[in-house]
Amino acid sequence: MRKKTDHQKLKNIYFSQVNELVKIISILMKDLNRVIDKSNEMAIRDKQKPERIFLDQQETWFRQANRITITSIEAICFRMKQITLLLFDNSNRNLSQNDREKLSERKSDGSPCYLPTHDNVKFAFKMFSRVLGFPFTIRYDAKWANFLKVIDKRNSLTHPKSSNDLKMSARDHNNAADAFAWFDALINQFLNEMNKHKKIKVKLETP
Repeated sequence: MRKKTDHQKLKNIYFSQVNELVKIISILMKDLNRVIDKSNEMAIRDKQKPERIFLDQQETWFRQANRITITSIEAICFRMKQITLLLFDNSNRNLSQNDREKLSERKSDGSPCYLPTHDNVKFAFKMFSRVLGFPFTIRYDAKWANFLKVIDKRNSLTHPKSSNDLKMSARDHNNAADAFAWFDALINQFLNEMNKHKKIKVKLETP
């Protein structure tokens, strides 16, 4: 049986890891915010041009905004799962083998264990709030449905079956921008809940 880490050591692990998570979130969200802003700026600049020319010039930025939106969310969830596993392993909290494999992204035989992006987001927030000891629920509303659309578009961009899969409309770009705003609000809501339950006082830097 794993020896329980003493309270002070567990507290030190918690504070160092969560503060590092906040730094990662701030860096990634700043990058994402800048890409979204740049793509919006370019779209406004060229909006009077014929649609064919407009899209030809803007699709590069639209594709980049979509990819970095989902990649940043995946990176943040990966780090959340790493911290969750570390906290479980340094306490006497029970953790099933199935959850351990999902958190570590490795099966017991060493093979990869990856969840689809939308399931990974749900799992990361559920397990992180569980190990920290407070409830947290993601609302599966219209904003969540839009997030799923952005994931589908990213999958088309990264695994194109035809050139049509690489096409990006202004609506696709707006969906990505809305997904960024949704996840930014979700992360800040989670950090606020951590503050409320006196787990740690954290605040993201303003992009």
